[in-house]
Amino acid sequence: MSNETGRRADGQRASTACRVLATMLTTLVAVWPAGRLSAQVGHDPATSPFRDVNTRQALTFYGGRFFGNESEAGVGAMPGPMIAARFQTRLSGPLDLWFSFAGVNSQRLVINPDSPLTSRTTGPINYDLVIADMALGFNLTGMKTWHGLAPYISIGFGIEVPTQERTDPGGYQAHQNFTFIPSIGTRLELSRSITATFELRDYLLRYEWPYAYLHPSNPAVPPVLDPLKYDDKDLTSNLGLTLGLQYRFNF
Repeated sequence: MSNETGRRADGQRASTACRVLATMLTTLVAVWPAGRLSAQVGHDPATSPFRDVNTRQALTFYGGRFFGNESEAGVGAMPGPMIAARFQTRLSGPLDLWFSFAGVNSQRLVINPDSPLTSRTTGPINYDLVIADMALGFNLTGMKTWHGLAPYISIGFGIEVPTQERTDPGGYQAHQNFTFIPSIGTRLELSRSITATFELRDYLLRYEWPYAYLHPSNPAVPPVLDPLKYDDKDLTSNLGLTLGLQYRFNF
């Protein structure tokens, strides 16, 4: 498989992942409230599958996998392990405010757009990332659990910063990047104060490519990106899957 074919496949997988996540979010929002209301009808409070959540704050520690996306150019973050922590507080009703901080052990390739195809790509090199974000979470069961489960969706914004910023040959800059983060997950109540969490997130990152990626100064080599097919920007989907343990409390 050629580099271009591989990058195109990566882009298609990223696009498919975005559509799958969007479909999951839309389906849960549309279906869950109806199921939640019907589940409450006809249940005696003592035998109801719903239990009140009486805590308003929570601290979560979790780990998992950052699946990354090498992007159309092939220099984006590769898959790697991820660890994180989150503080959340109840705003009102089903709404929570989150503050998350994550570290990702990743790698990436380095491309010199003026070198021959056989030697233009080097690496991978270390590309550790720090990601901080703020999100608004919507609890689909409100301030209750259903059979111990509390599914949720969220929308967040944040910043991704490599621990070592650098400029590659050709002018590509591996530096901080803003990210938009939709997510879907659920909590499983283990006790009144301890819950397990499972979450699927998507870090949407926009890359900006230097002129040399589309128009190399060496006319004897093909461009990294075909200027007839690509422009100087690329939006990528970077999925993350995590498991965590959450401690719930009240200030």
